[in-house]
Amino acid sequence: MVSGLGKTGTYLAVFITALTSVLWVVLLMQPKGWALRVSAYYTVDTGAWQVSISRGAVLKVVPGIRGKRMGKFLSLFTPAVRSTEDFKEFLCGISHMTFFVSDVCLIGSNLYIASIVLISCVFFGTFLNWCACGMLAMWAFMKPRESSRLWARVLYFLTFACYAGGLGQYASAANNLKELPPSGDQVAFGRNVFGGIILCILQMIPLFIVFVFVGRTKEEAIHEHTSYKKKEAREETRLANKKYMEEVGYGAAGSGYDASYDGWNPEAFQAPAGIHSN
Repeated sequence: MVSGLGKTGTYLAVFITALTSVLWVVLLMQPKGWALRVSAYYTVDTGAWQVSISRGAVLKVVPGIRGKRMGKFLSLFTPAVRSTEDFKEFLCGISHMTFFVSDVCLIGSNLYIASIVLISCVFFGTFLNWCACGMLAMWAFMKPRESSRLWARVLYFLTFACYAGGLGQYASAANNLKELPPSGDQVAFGRNVFGGIILCILQMIPLFIVFVFVGRTKEEAIHEHTSYKKKEAREETRLANKKYMEEVGYGAAGSGYDASYDGWNPEAFQAPAGIHSN
């Protein structure tokens, strides 16, 4: 068991691993609050796995307003709660309208794919997060080995890459909602995106710990030397056994007998003195 900054850093890394793992799942469960596209006619509020559509500010005040070019669109873009897959099918179903400048089907498809990637990255990143935590705990509290320490570094880096990559690609896909008609409106990212950014920053703390405070210790050097001596002893035993087998007639081919016995003549055999055969 190690002591000092390595042990203290391990406790902190375990705490942050548990905290970020729970909070990422909480963020995924939020039905709204990831990205918000607000226009005068409708509002689109996205979650990690569903999309909520509501009426815009103009239609809330004056429900009868309809633009000539937007009339058909508004008749279809009605308040609803859809999954990201249903939202994709909805946009692809109205993509044939000629007044659309952008490919709305592609916007829905990208958001659907991004939501799947985000959920996959969060769960896979959480798995890597706990694997890294386990390697670090094994190094700190059980047997400090160099392999455990190096694997903790690799896994914590991959965890950060999964979380940050999943969040970044989802934010990029959600930002394309600004291309929905009417053009000119921007997308505002919600509290969940900023919460994900904070969690990515928190995830850098264990990464910093394993690279700065968790290094080669006296205990690790002792275990590595003991492991090397055991490996060396096993290798010496293997070579000695191989040499012995070759000397007694078990060649490299493993035939199991010595070829010199093939021409043995019983009559030429002389018994030792004092022993007479009948």
